[in-house]
Amino acid sequence: MSIRLLALIPVAAAISLALSAAVDAVALPLFLDTTGTILATALAGPAVGIATGVMTSAVNTLRNPTFWPFVCTPGSRRARGCSGASALLCRPDWGSA
Repeated sequence: MSIRLLALIPVAAAISLALSAAVDAVALPLFLDTTGTILATALAGPAVGIATGVMTSAVNTLRNPTFWPFVCTPGSRRARGCSGASALLCRPDWGSA
C-alpha cells in the first residue's frame, strides 16, 4: 500500500466516527457511520475499505462496548459488496439490458 492509501484510512475512519457520534447525539435512526468506509472503498479499493471499516468498528467499541461483536462485520460486508459490484459491472451484457 502506498502512503496515500495508508493516510486515507484514519481520515475516512474519523469521518465515520464523527458522523456516528453526531447520529448518536441527536438519536436519529440513521446509519451514517459507514460513510467514511464507503468513501475509502470507492477511492482506494476493497482492502482500504475493509481496513477502514475494521478500524472504525474497533474505535467505536471504546465508546460503546456493544459494538464489539460487530468488529468483523465491515470486512465481510465490504468483501461481499465489492465482489458483487465487480460481478455486476463485468457482465458482458451490461449495455444490452
